[in-house]
Amino acid sequence: MAASWKSLSANPAFRVERNGLTVQLGGARRHRVTVEDGQDAFVLRSVVLNRSRFAQVRVPSTRIWEMNRALTLVGFRIDAEERLIGEARIPKVGITAQEFQAVATNLAAECDRYERIFTNLDQE
Repeated sequence: MAASWKSLSANPAFRVERNGLTVQLGGARRHRVTVEDGQDAFVLRSVVLNRSRFAQVRVPSTRIWEMNRALTLVGFRIDAEERLIGEARIPKVGITAQEFQAVATNLAAECDRYERIFTNLDQE
């Protein structure tokens, strides 16, 4: 049986919440990550731009494609709620706390970086 995502998140830089965690990124910046506990994998998601900000910024689909092309652990997409989100999947088999935390931190950092690029804010 795989460890729970909450036990894998034992790290002073992580604040575990009901359905996810907040990752402290350095300085005052932090980013929220939700965690879906699937059958075979953990699915981590983080909002880069909510619906209203996404409509204001108007990120072209070619820019999202470029973002995906440049990264390996994180993918970006527009979800059903018309938000720009980052997503990472982590197979449960053999997962360690170090691997889980590395992926969660990478997702939070990339989403926060694009949030800052597009809005210069720290909202999510």
